[in-house]
Amino acid sequence: EWGDLAEGVPVFPDFDPTVHVRDCAWSRNRPLHVGLDFGYHTPAAVWCQVTAKDQLAVIRSWCPQHIREADFAQGILQRNADWFPKGQFLYYGGHDGKQKDKAGRTSLQVFAGYGIYVRLRYSHIDAGLSTIRALLKVRSDEEPGLLLDPANEGGVEGFSGGYRYPPVKDETLPKPDPQKTGIFDPWFDALRYISVCLFAPNGEQAGSPEPKSAFRR
Repeated sequence: EWGDLAEGVPVFPDFDPTVHVRDCAWSRNRPLHVGLDFGYHTPAAVWCQVTAKDQLAVIRSWCPQHIREADFAQGILQRNADWFPKGQFLYYGGHDGKQKDKAGRTSLQVFAGYGIYVRLRYSHIDAGLSTIRALLKVRSDEEPGLLLDPANEGGVEGFSGGYRYPPVKDETLPKPDPQKTGIFDPWFDALRYISVCLFAPNGEQAGSPEPKSAFRR
């Protein structure tokens, strides 16, 4: 069977399922933040909300394989309607949103054709990972800054050790980026794009990046 070899060091050793995994109900009174990792082979979409306690709640996710961008966009809209009827959505992506397909269109342009307007944020991968690590910490109110609904099975598995750094043979070299296996990295890339836009590196909320008029259904 195809699978992932557990080599290297987990990216998030502080993750504790008994602390971070719990049912996360969504609220119609708060926007849904959707992180998108574009890609034909293994794209990913992650739906989050910021709770009344300023926690990042990861509610649902979708990681299809070998899908056209148009179908990916339509699938997101369908899940918006099924999972979050009448919700308000903000979308976030990375630099791959400007890559062009064979017709010369970027991912941003394809998604805009379906009414999905994606905000790009350029940041080094370690900046986003550091922000997520800060969110995982238990705060003074004895609550973690990040919650993960059990519906996100891939995310739970990735946080629990599936998402790892490659083995390091020479400690004098710069720290490598996490392994790119196509199994967990698209999911965490999508989550990173949300995290760096909504939270400061110390895990404190940075405020809403867009006014209400920018909400897209």
